[in-house]
Amino acid sequence: MRQIPTTREFEKTTGTIEAIEALKALGLTPCCVMGSFCRDHCDQLFEFCEKNPDFHLVSCTSNGLFNKFLPRAHSIYLAEGDPNPNLIHLFSLDVQQFSAELKDLRKRRAAGSR
Repeated sequence: MRQIPTTREFEKTTGTIEAIEALKALGLTPCCVMGSFCRDHCDQLFEFCEKNPDFHLVSCTSNGLFNKFLPRAHSIYLAEGDPNPNLIHLFSLDVQQFSAELKDLRKRRAAGSR
């Protein structure tokens, strides 16, 4: 597995498509304003990817983003970038990054108030 450190970098690398207009132009209608699909759309997405091999699926679970279909995913995205199924992003990395940035900000503010 290759962990990608940020959600934004993962989405850029995998080519995750979140723009509803772009998905509708492909003949797909996501179930969420964030461009994600529910598990009820799996058959439609599998068929689309089979007919359009440049596309693949990204799964979102409570733990992170996975560059492949996972049956336990609570939402699924269509993607058109790097199809490597070993690419992942764990949400705990976002929390760690945010915590480090917040700690740094607090240090800088404390140093500035002296």
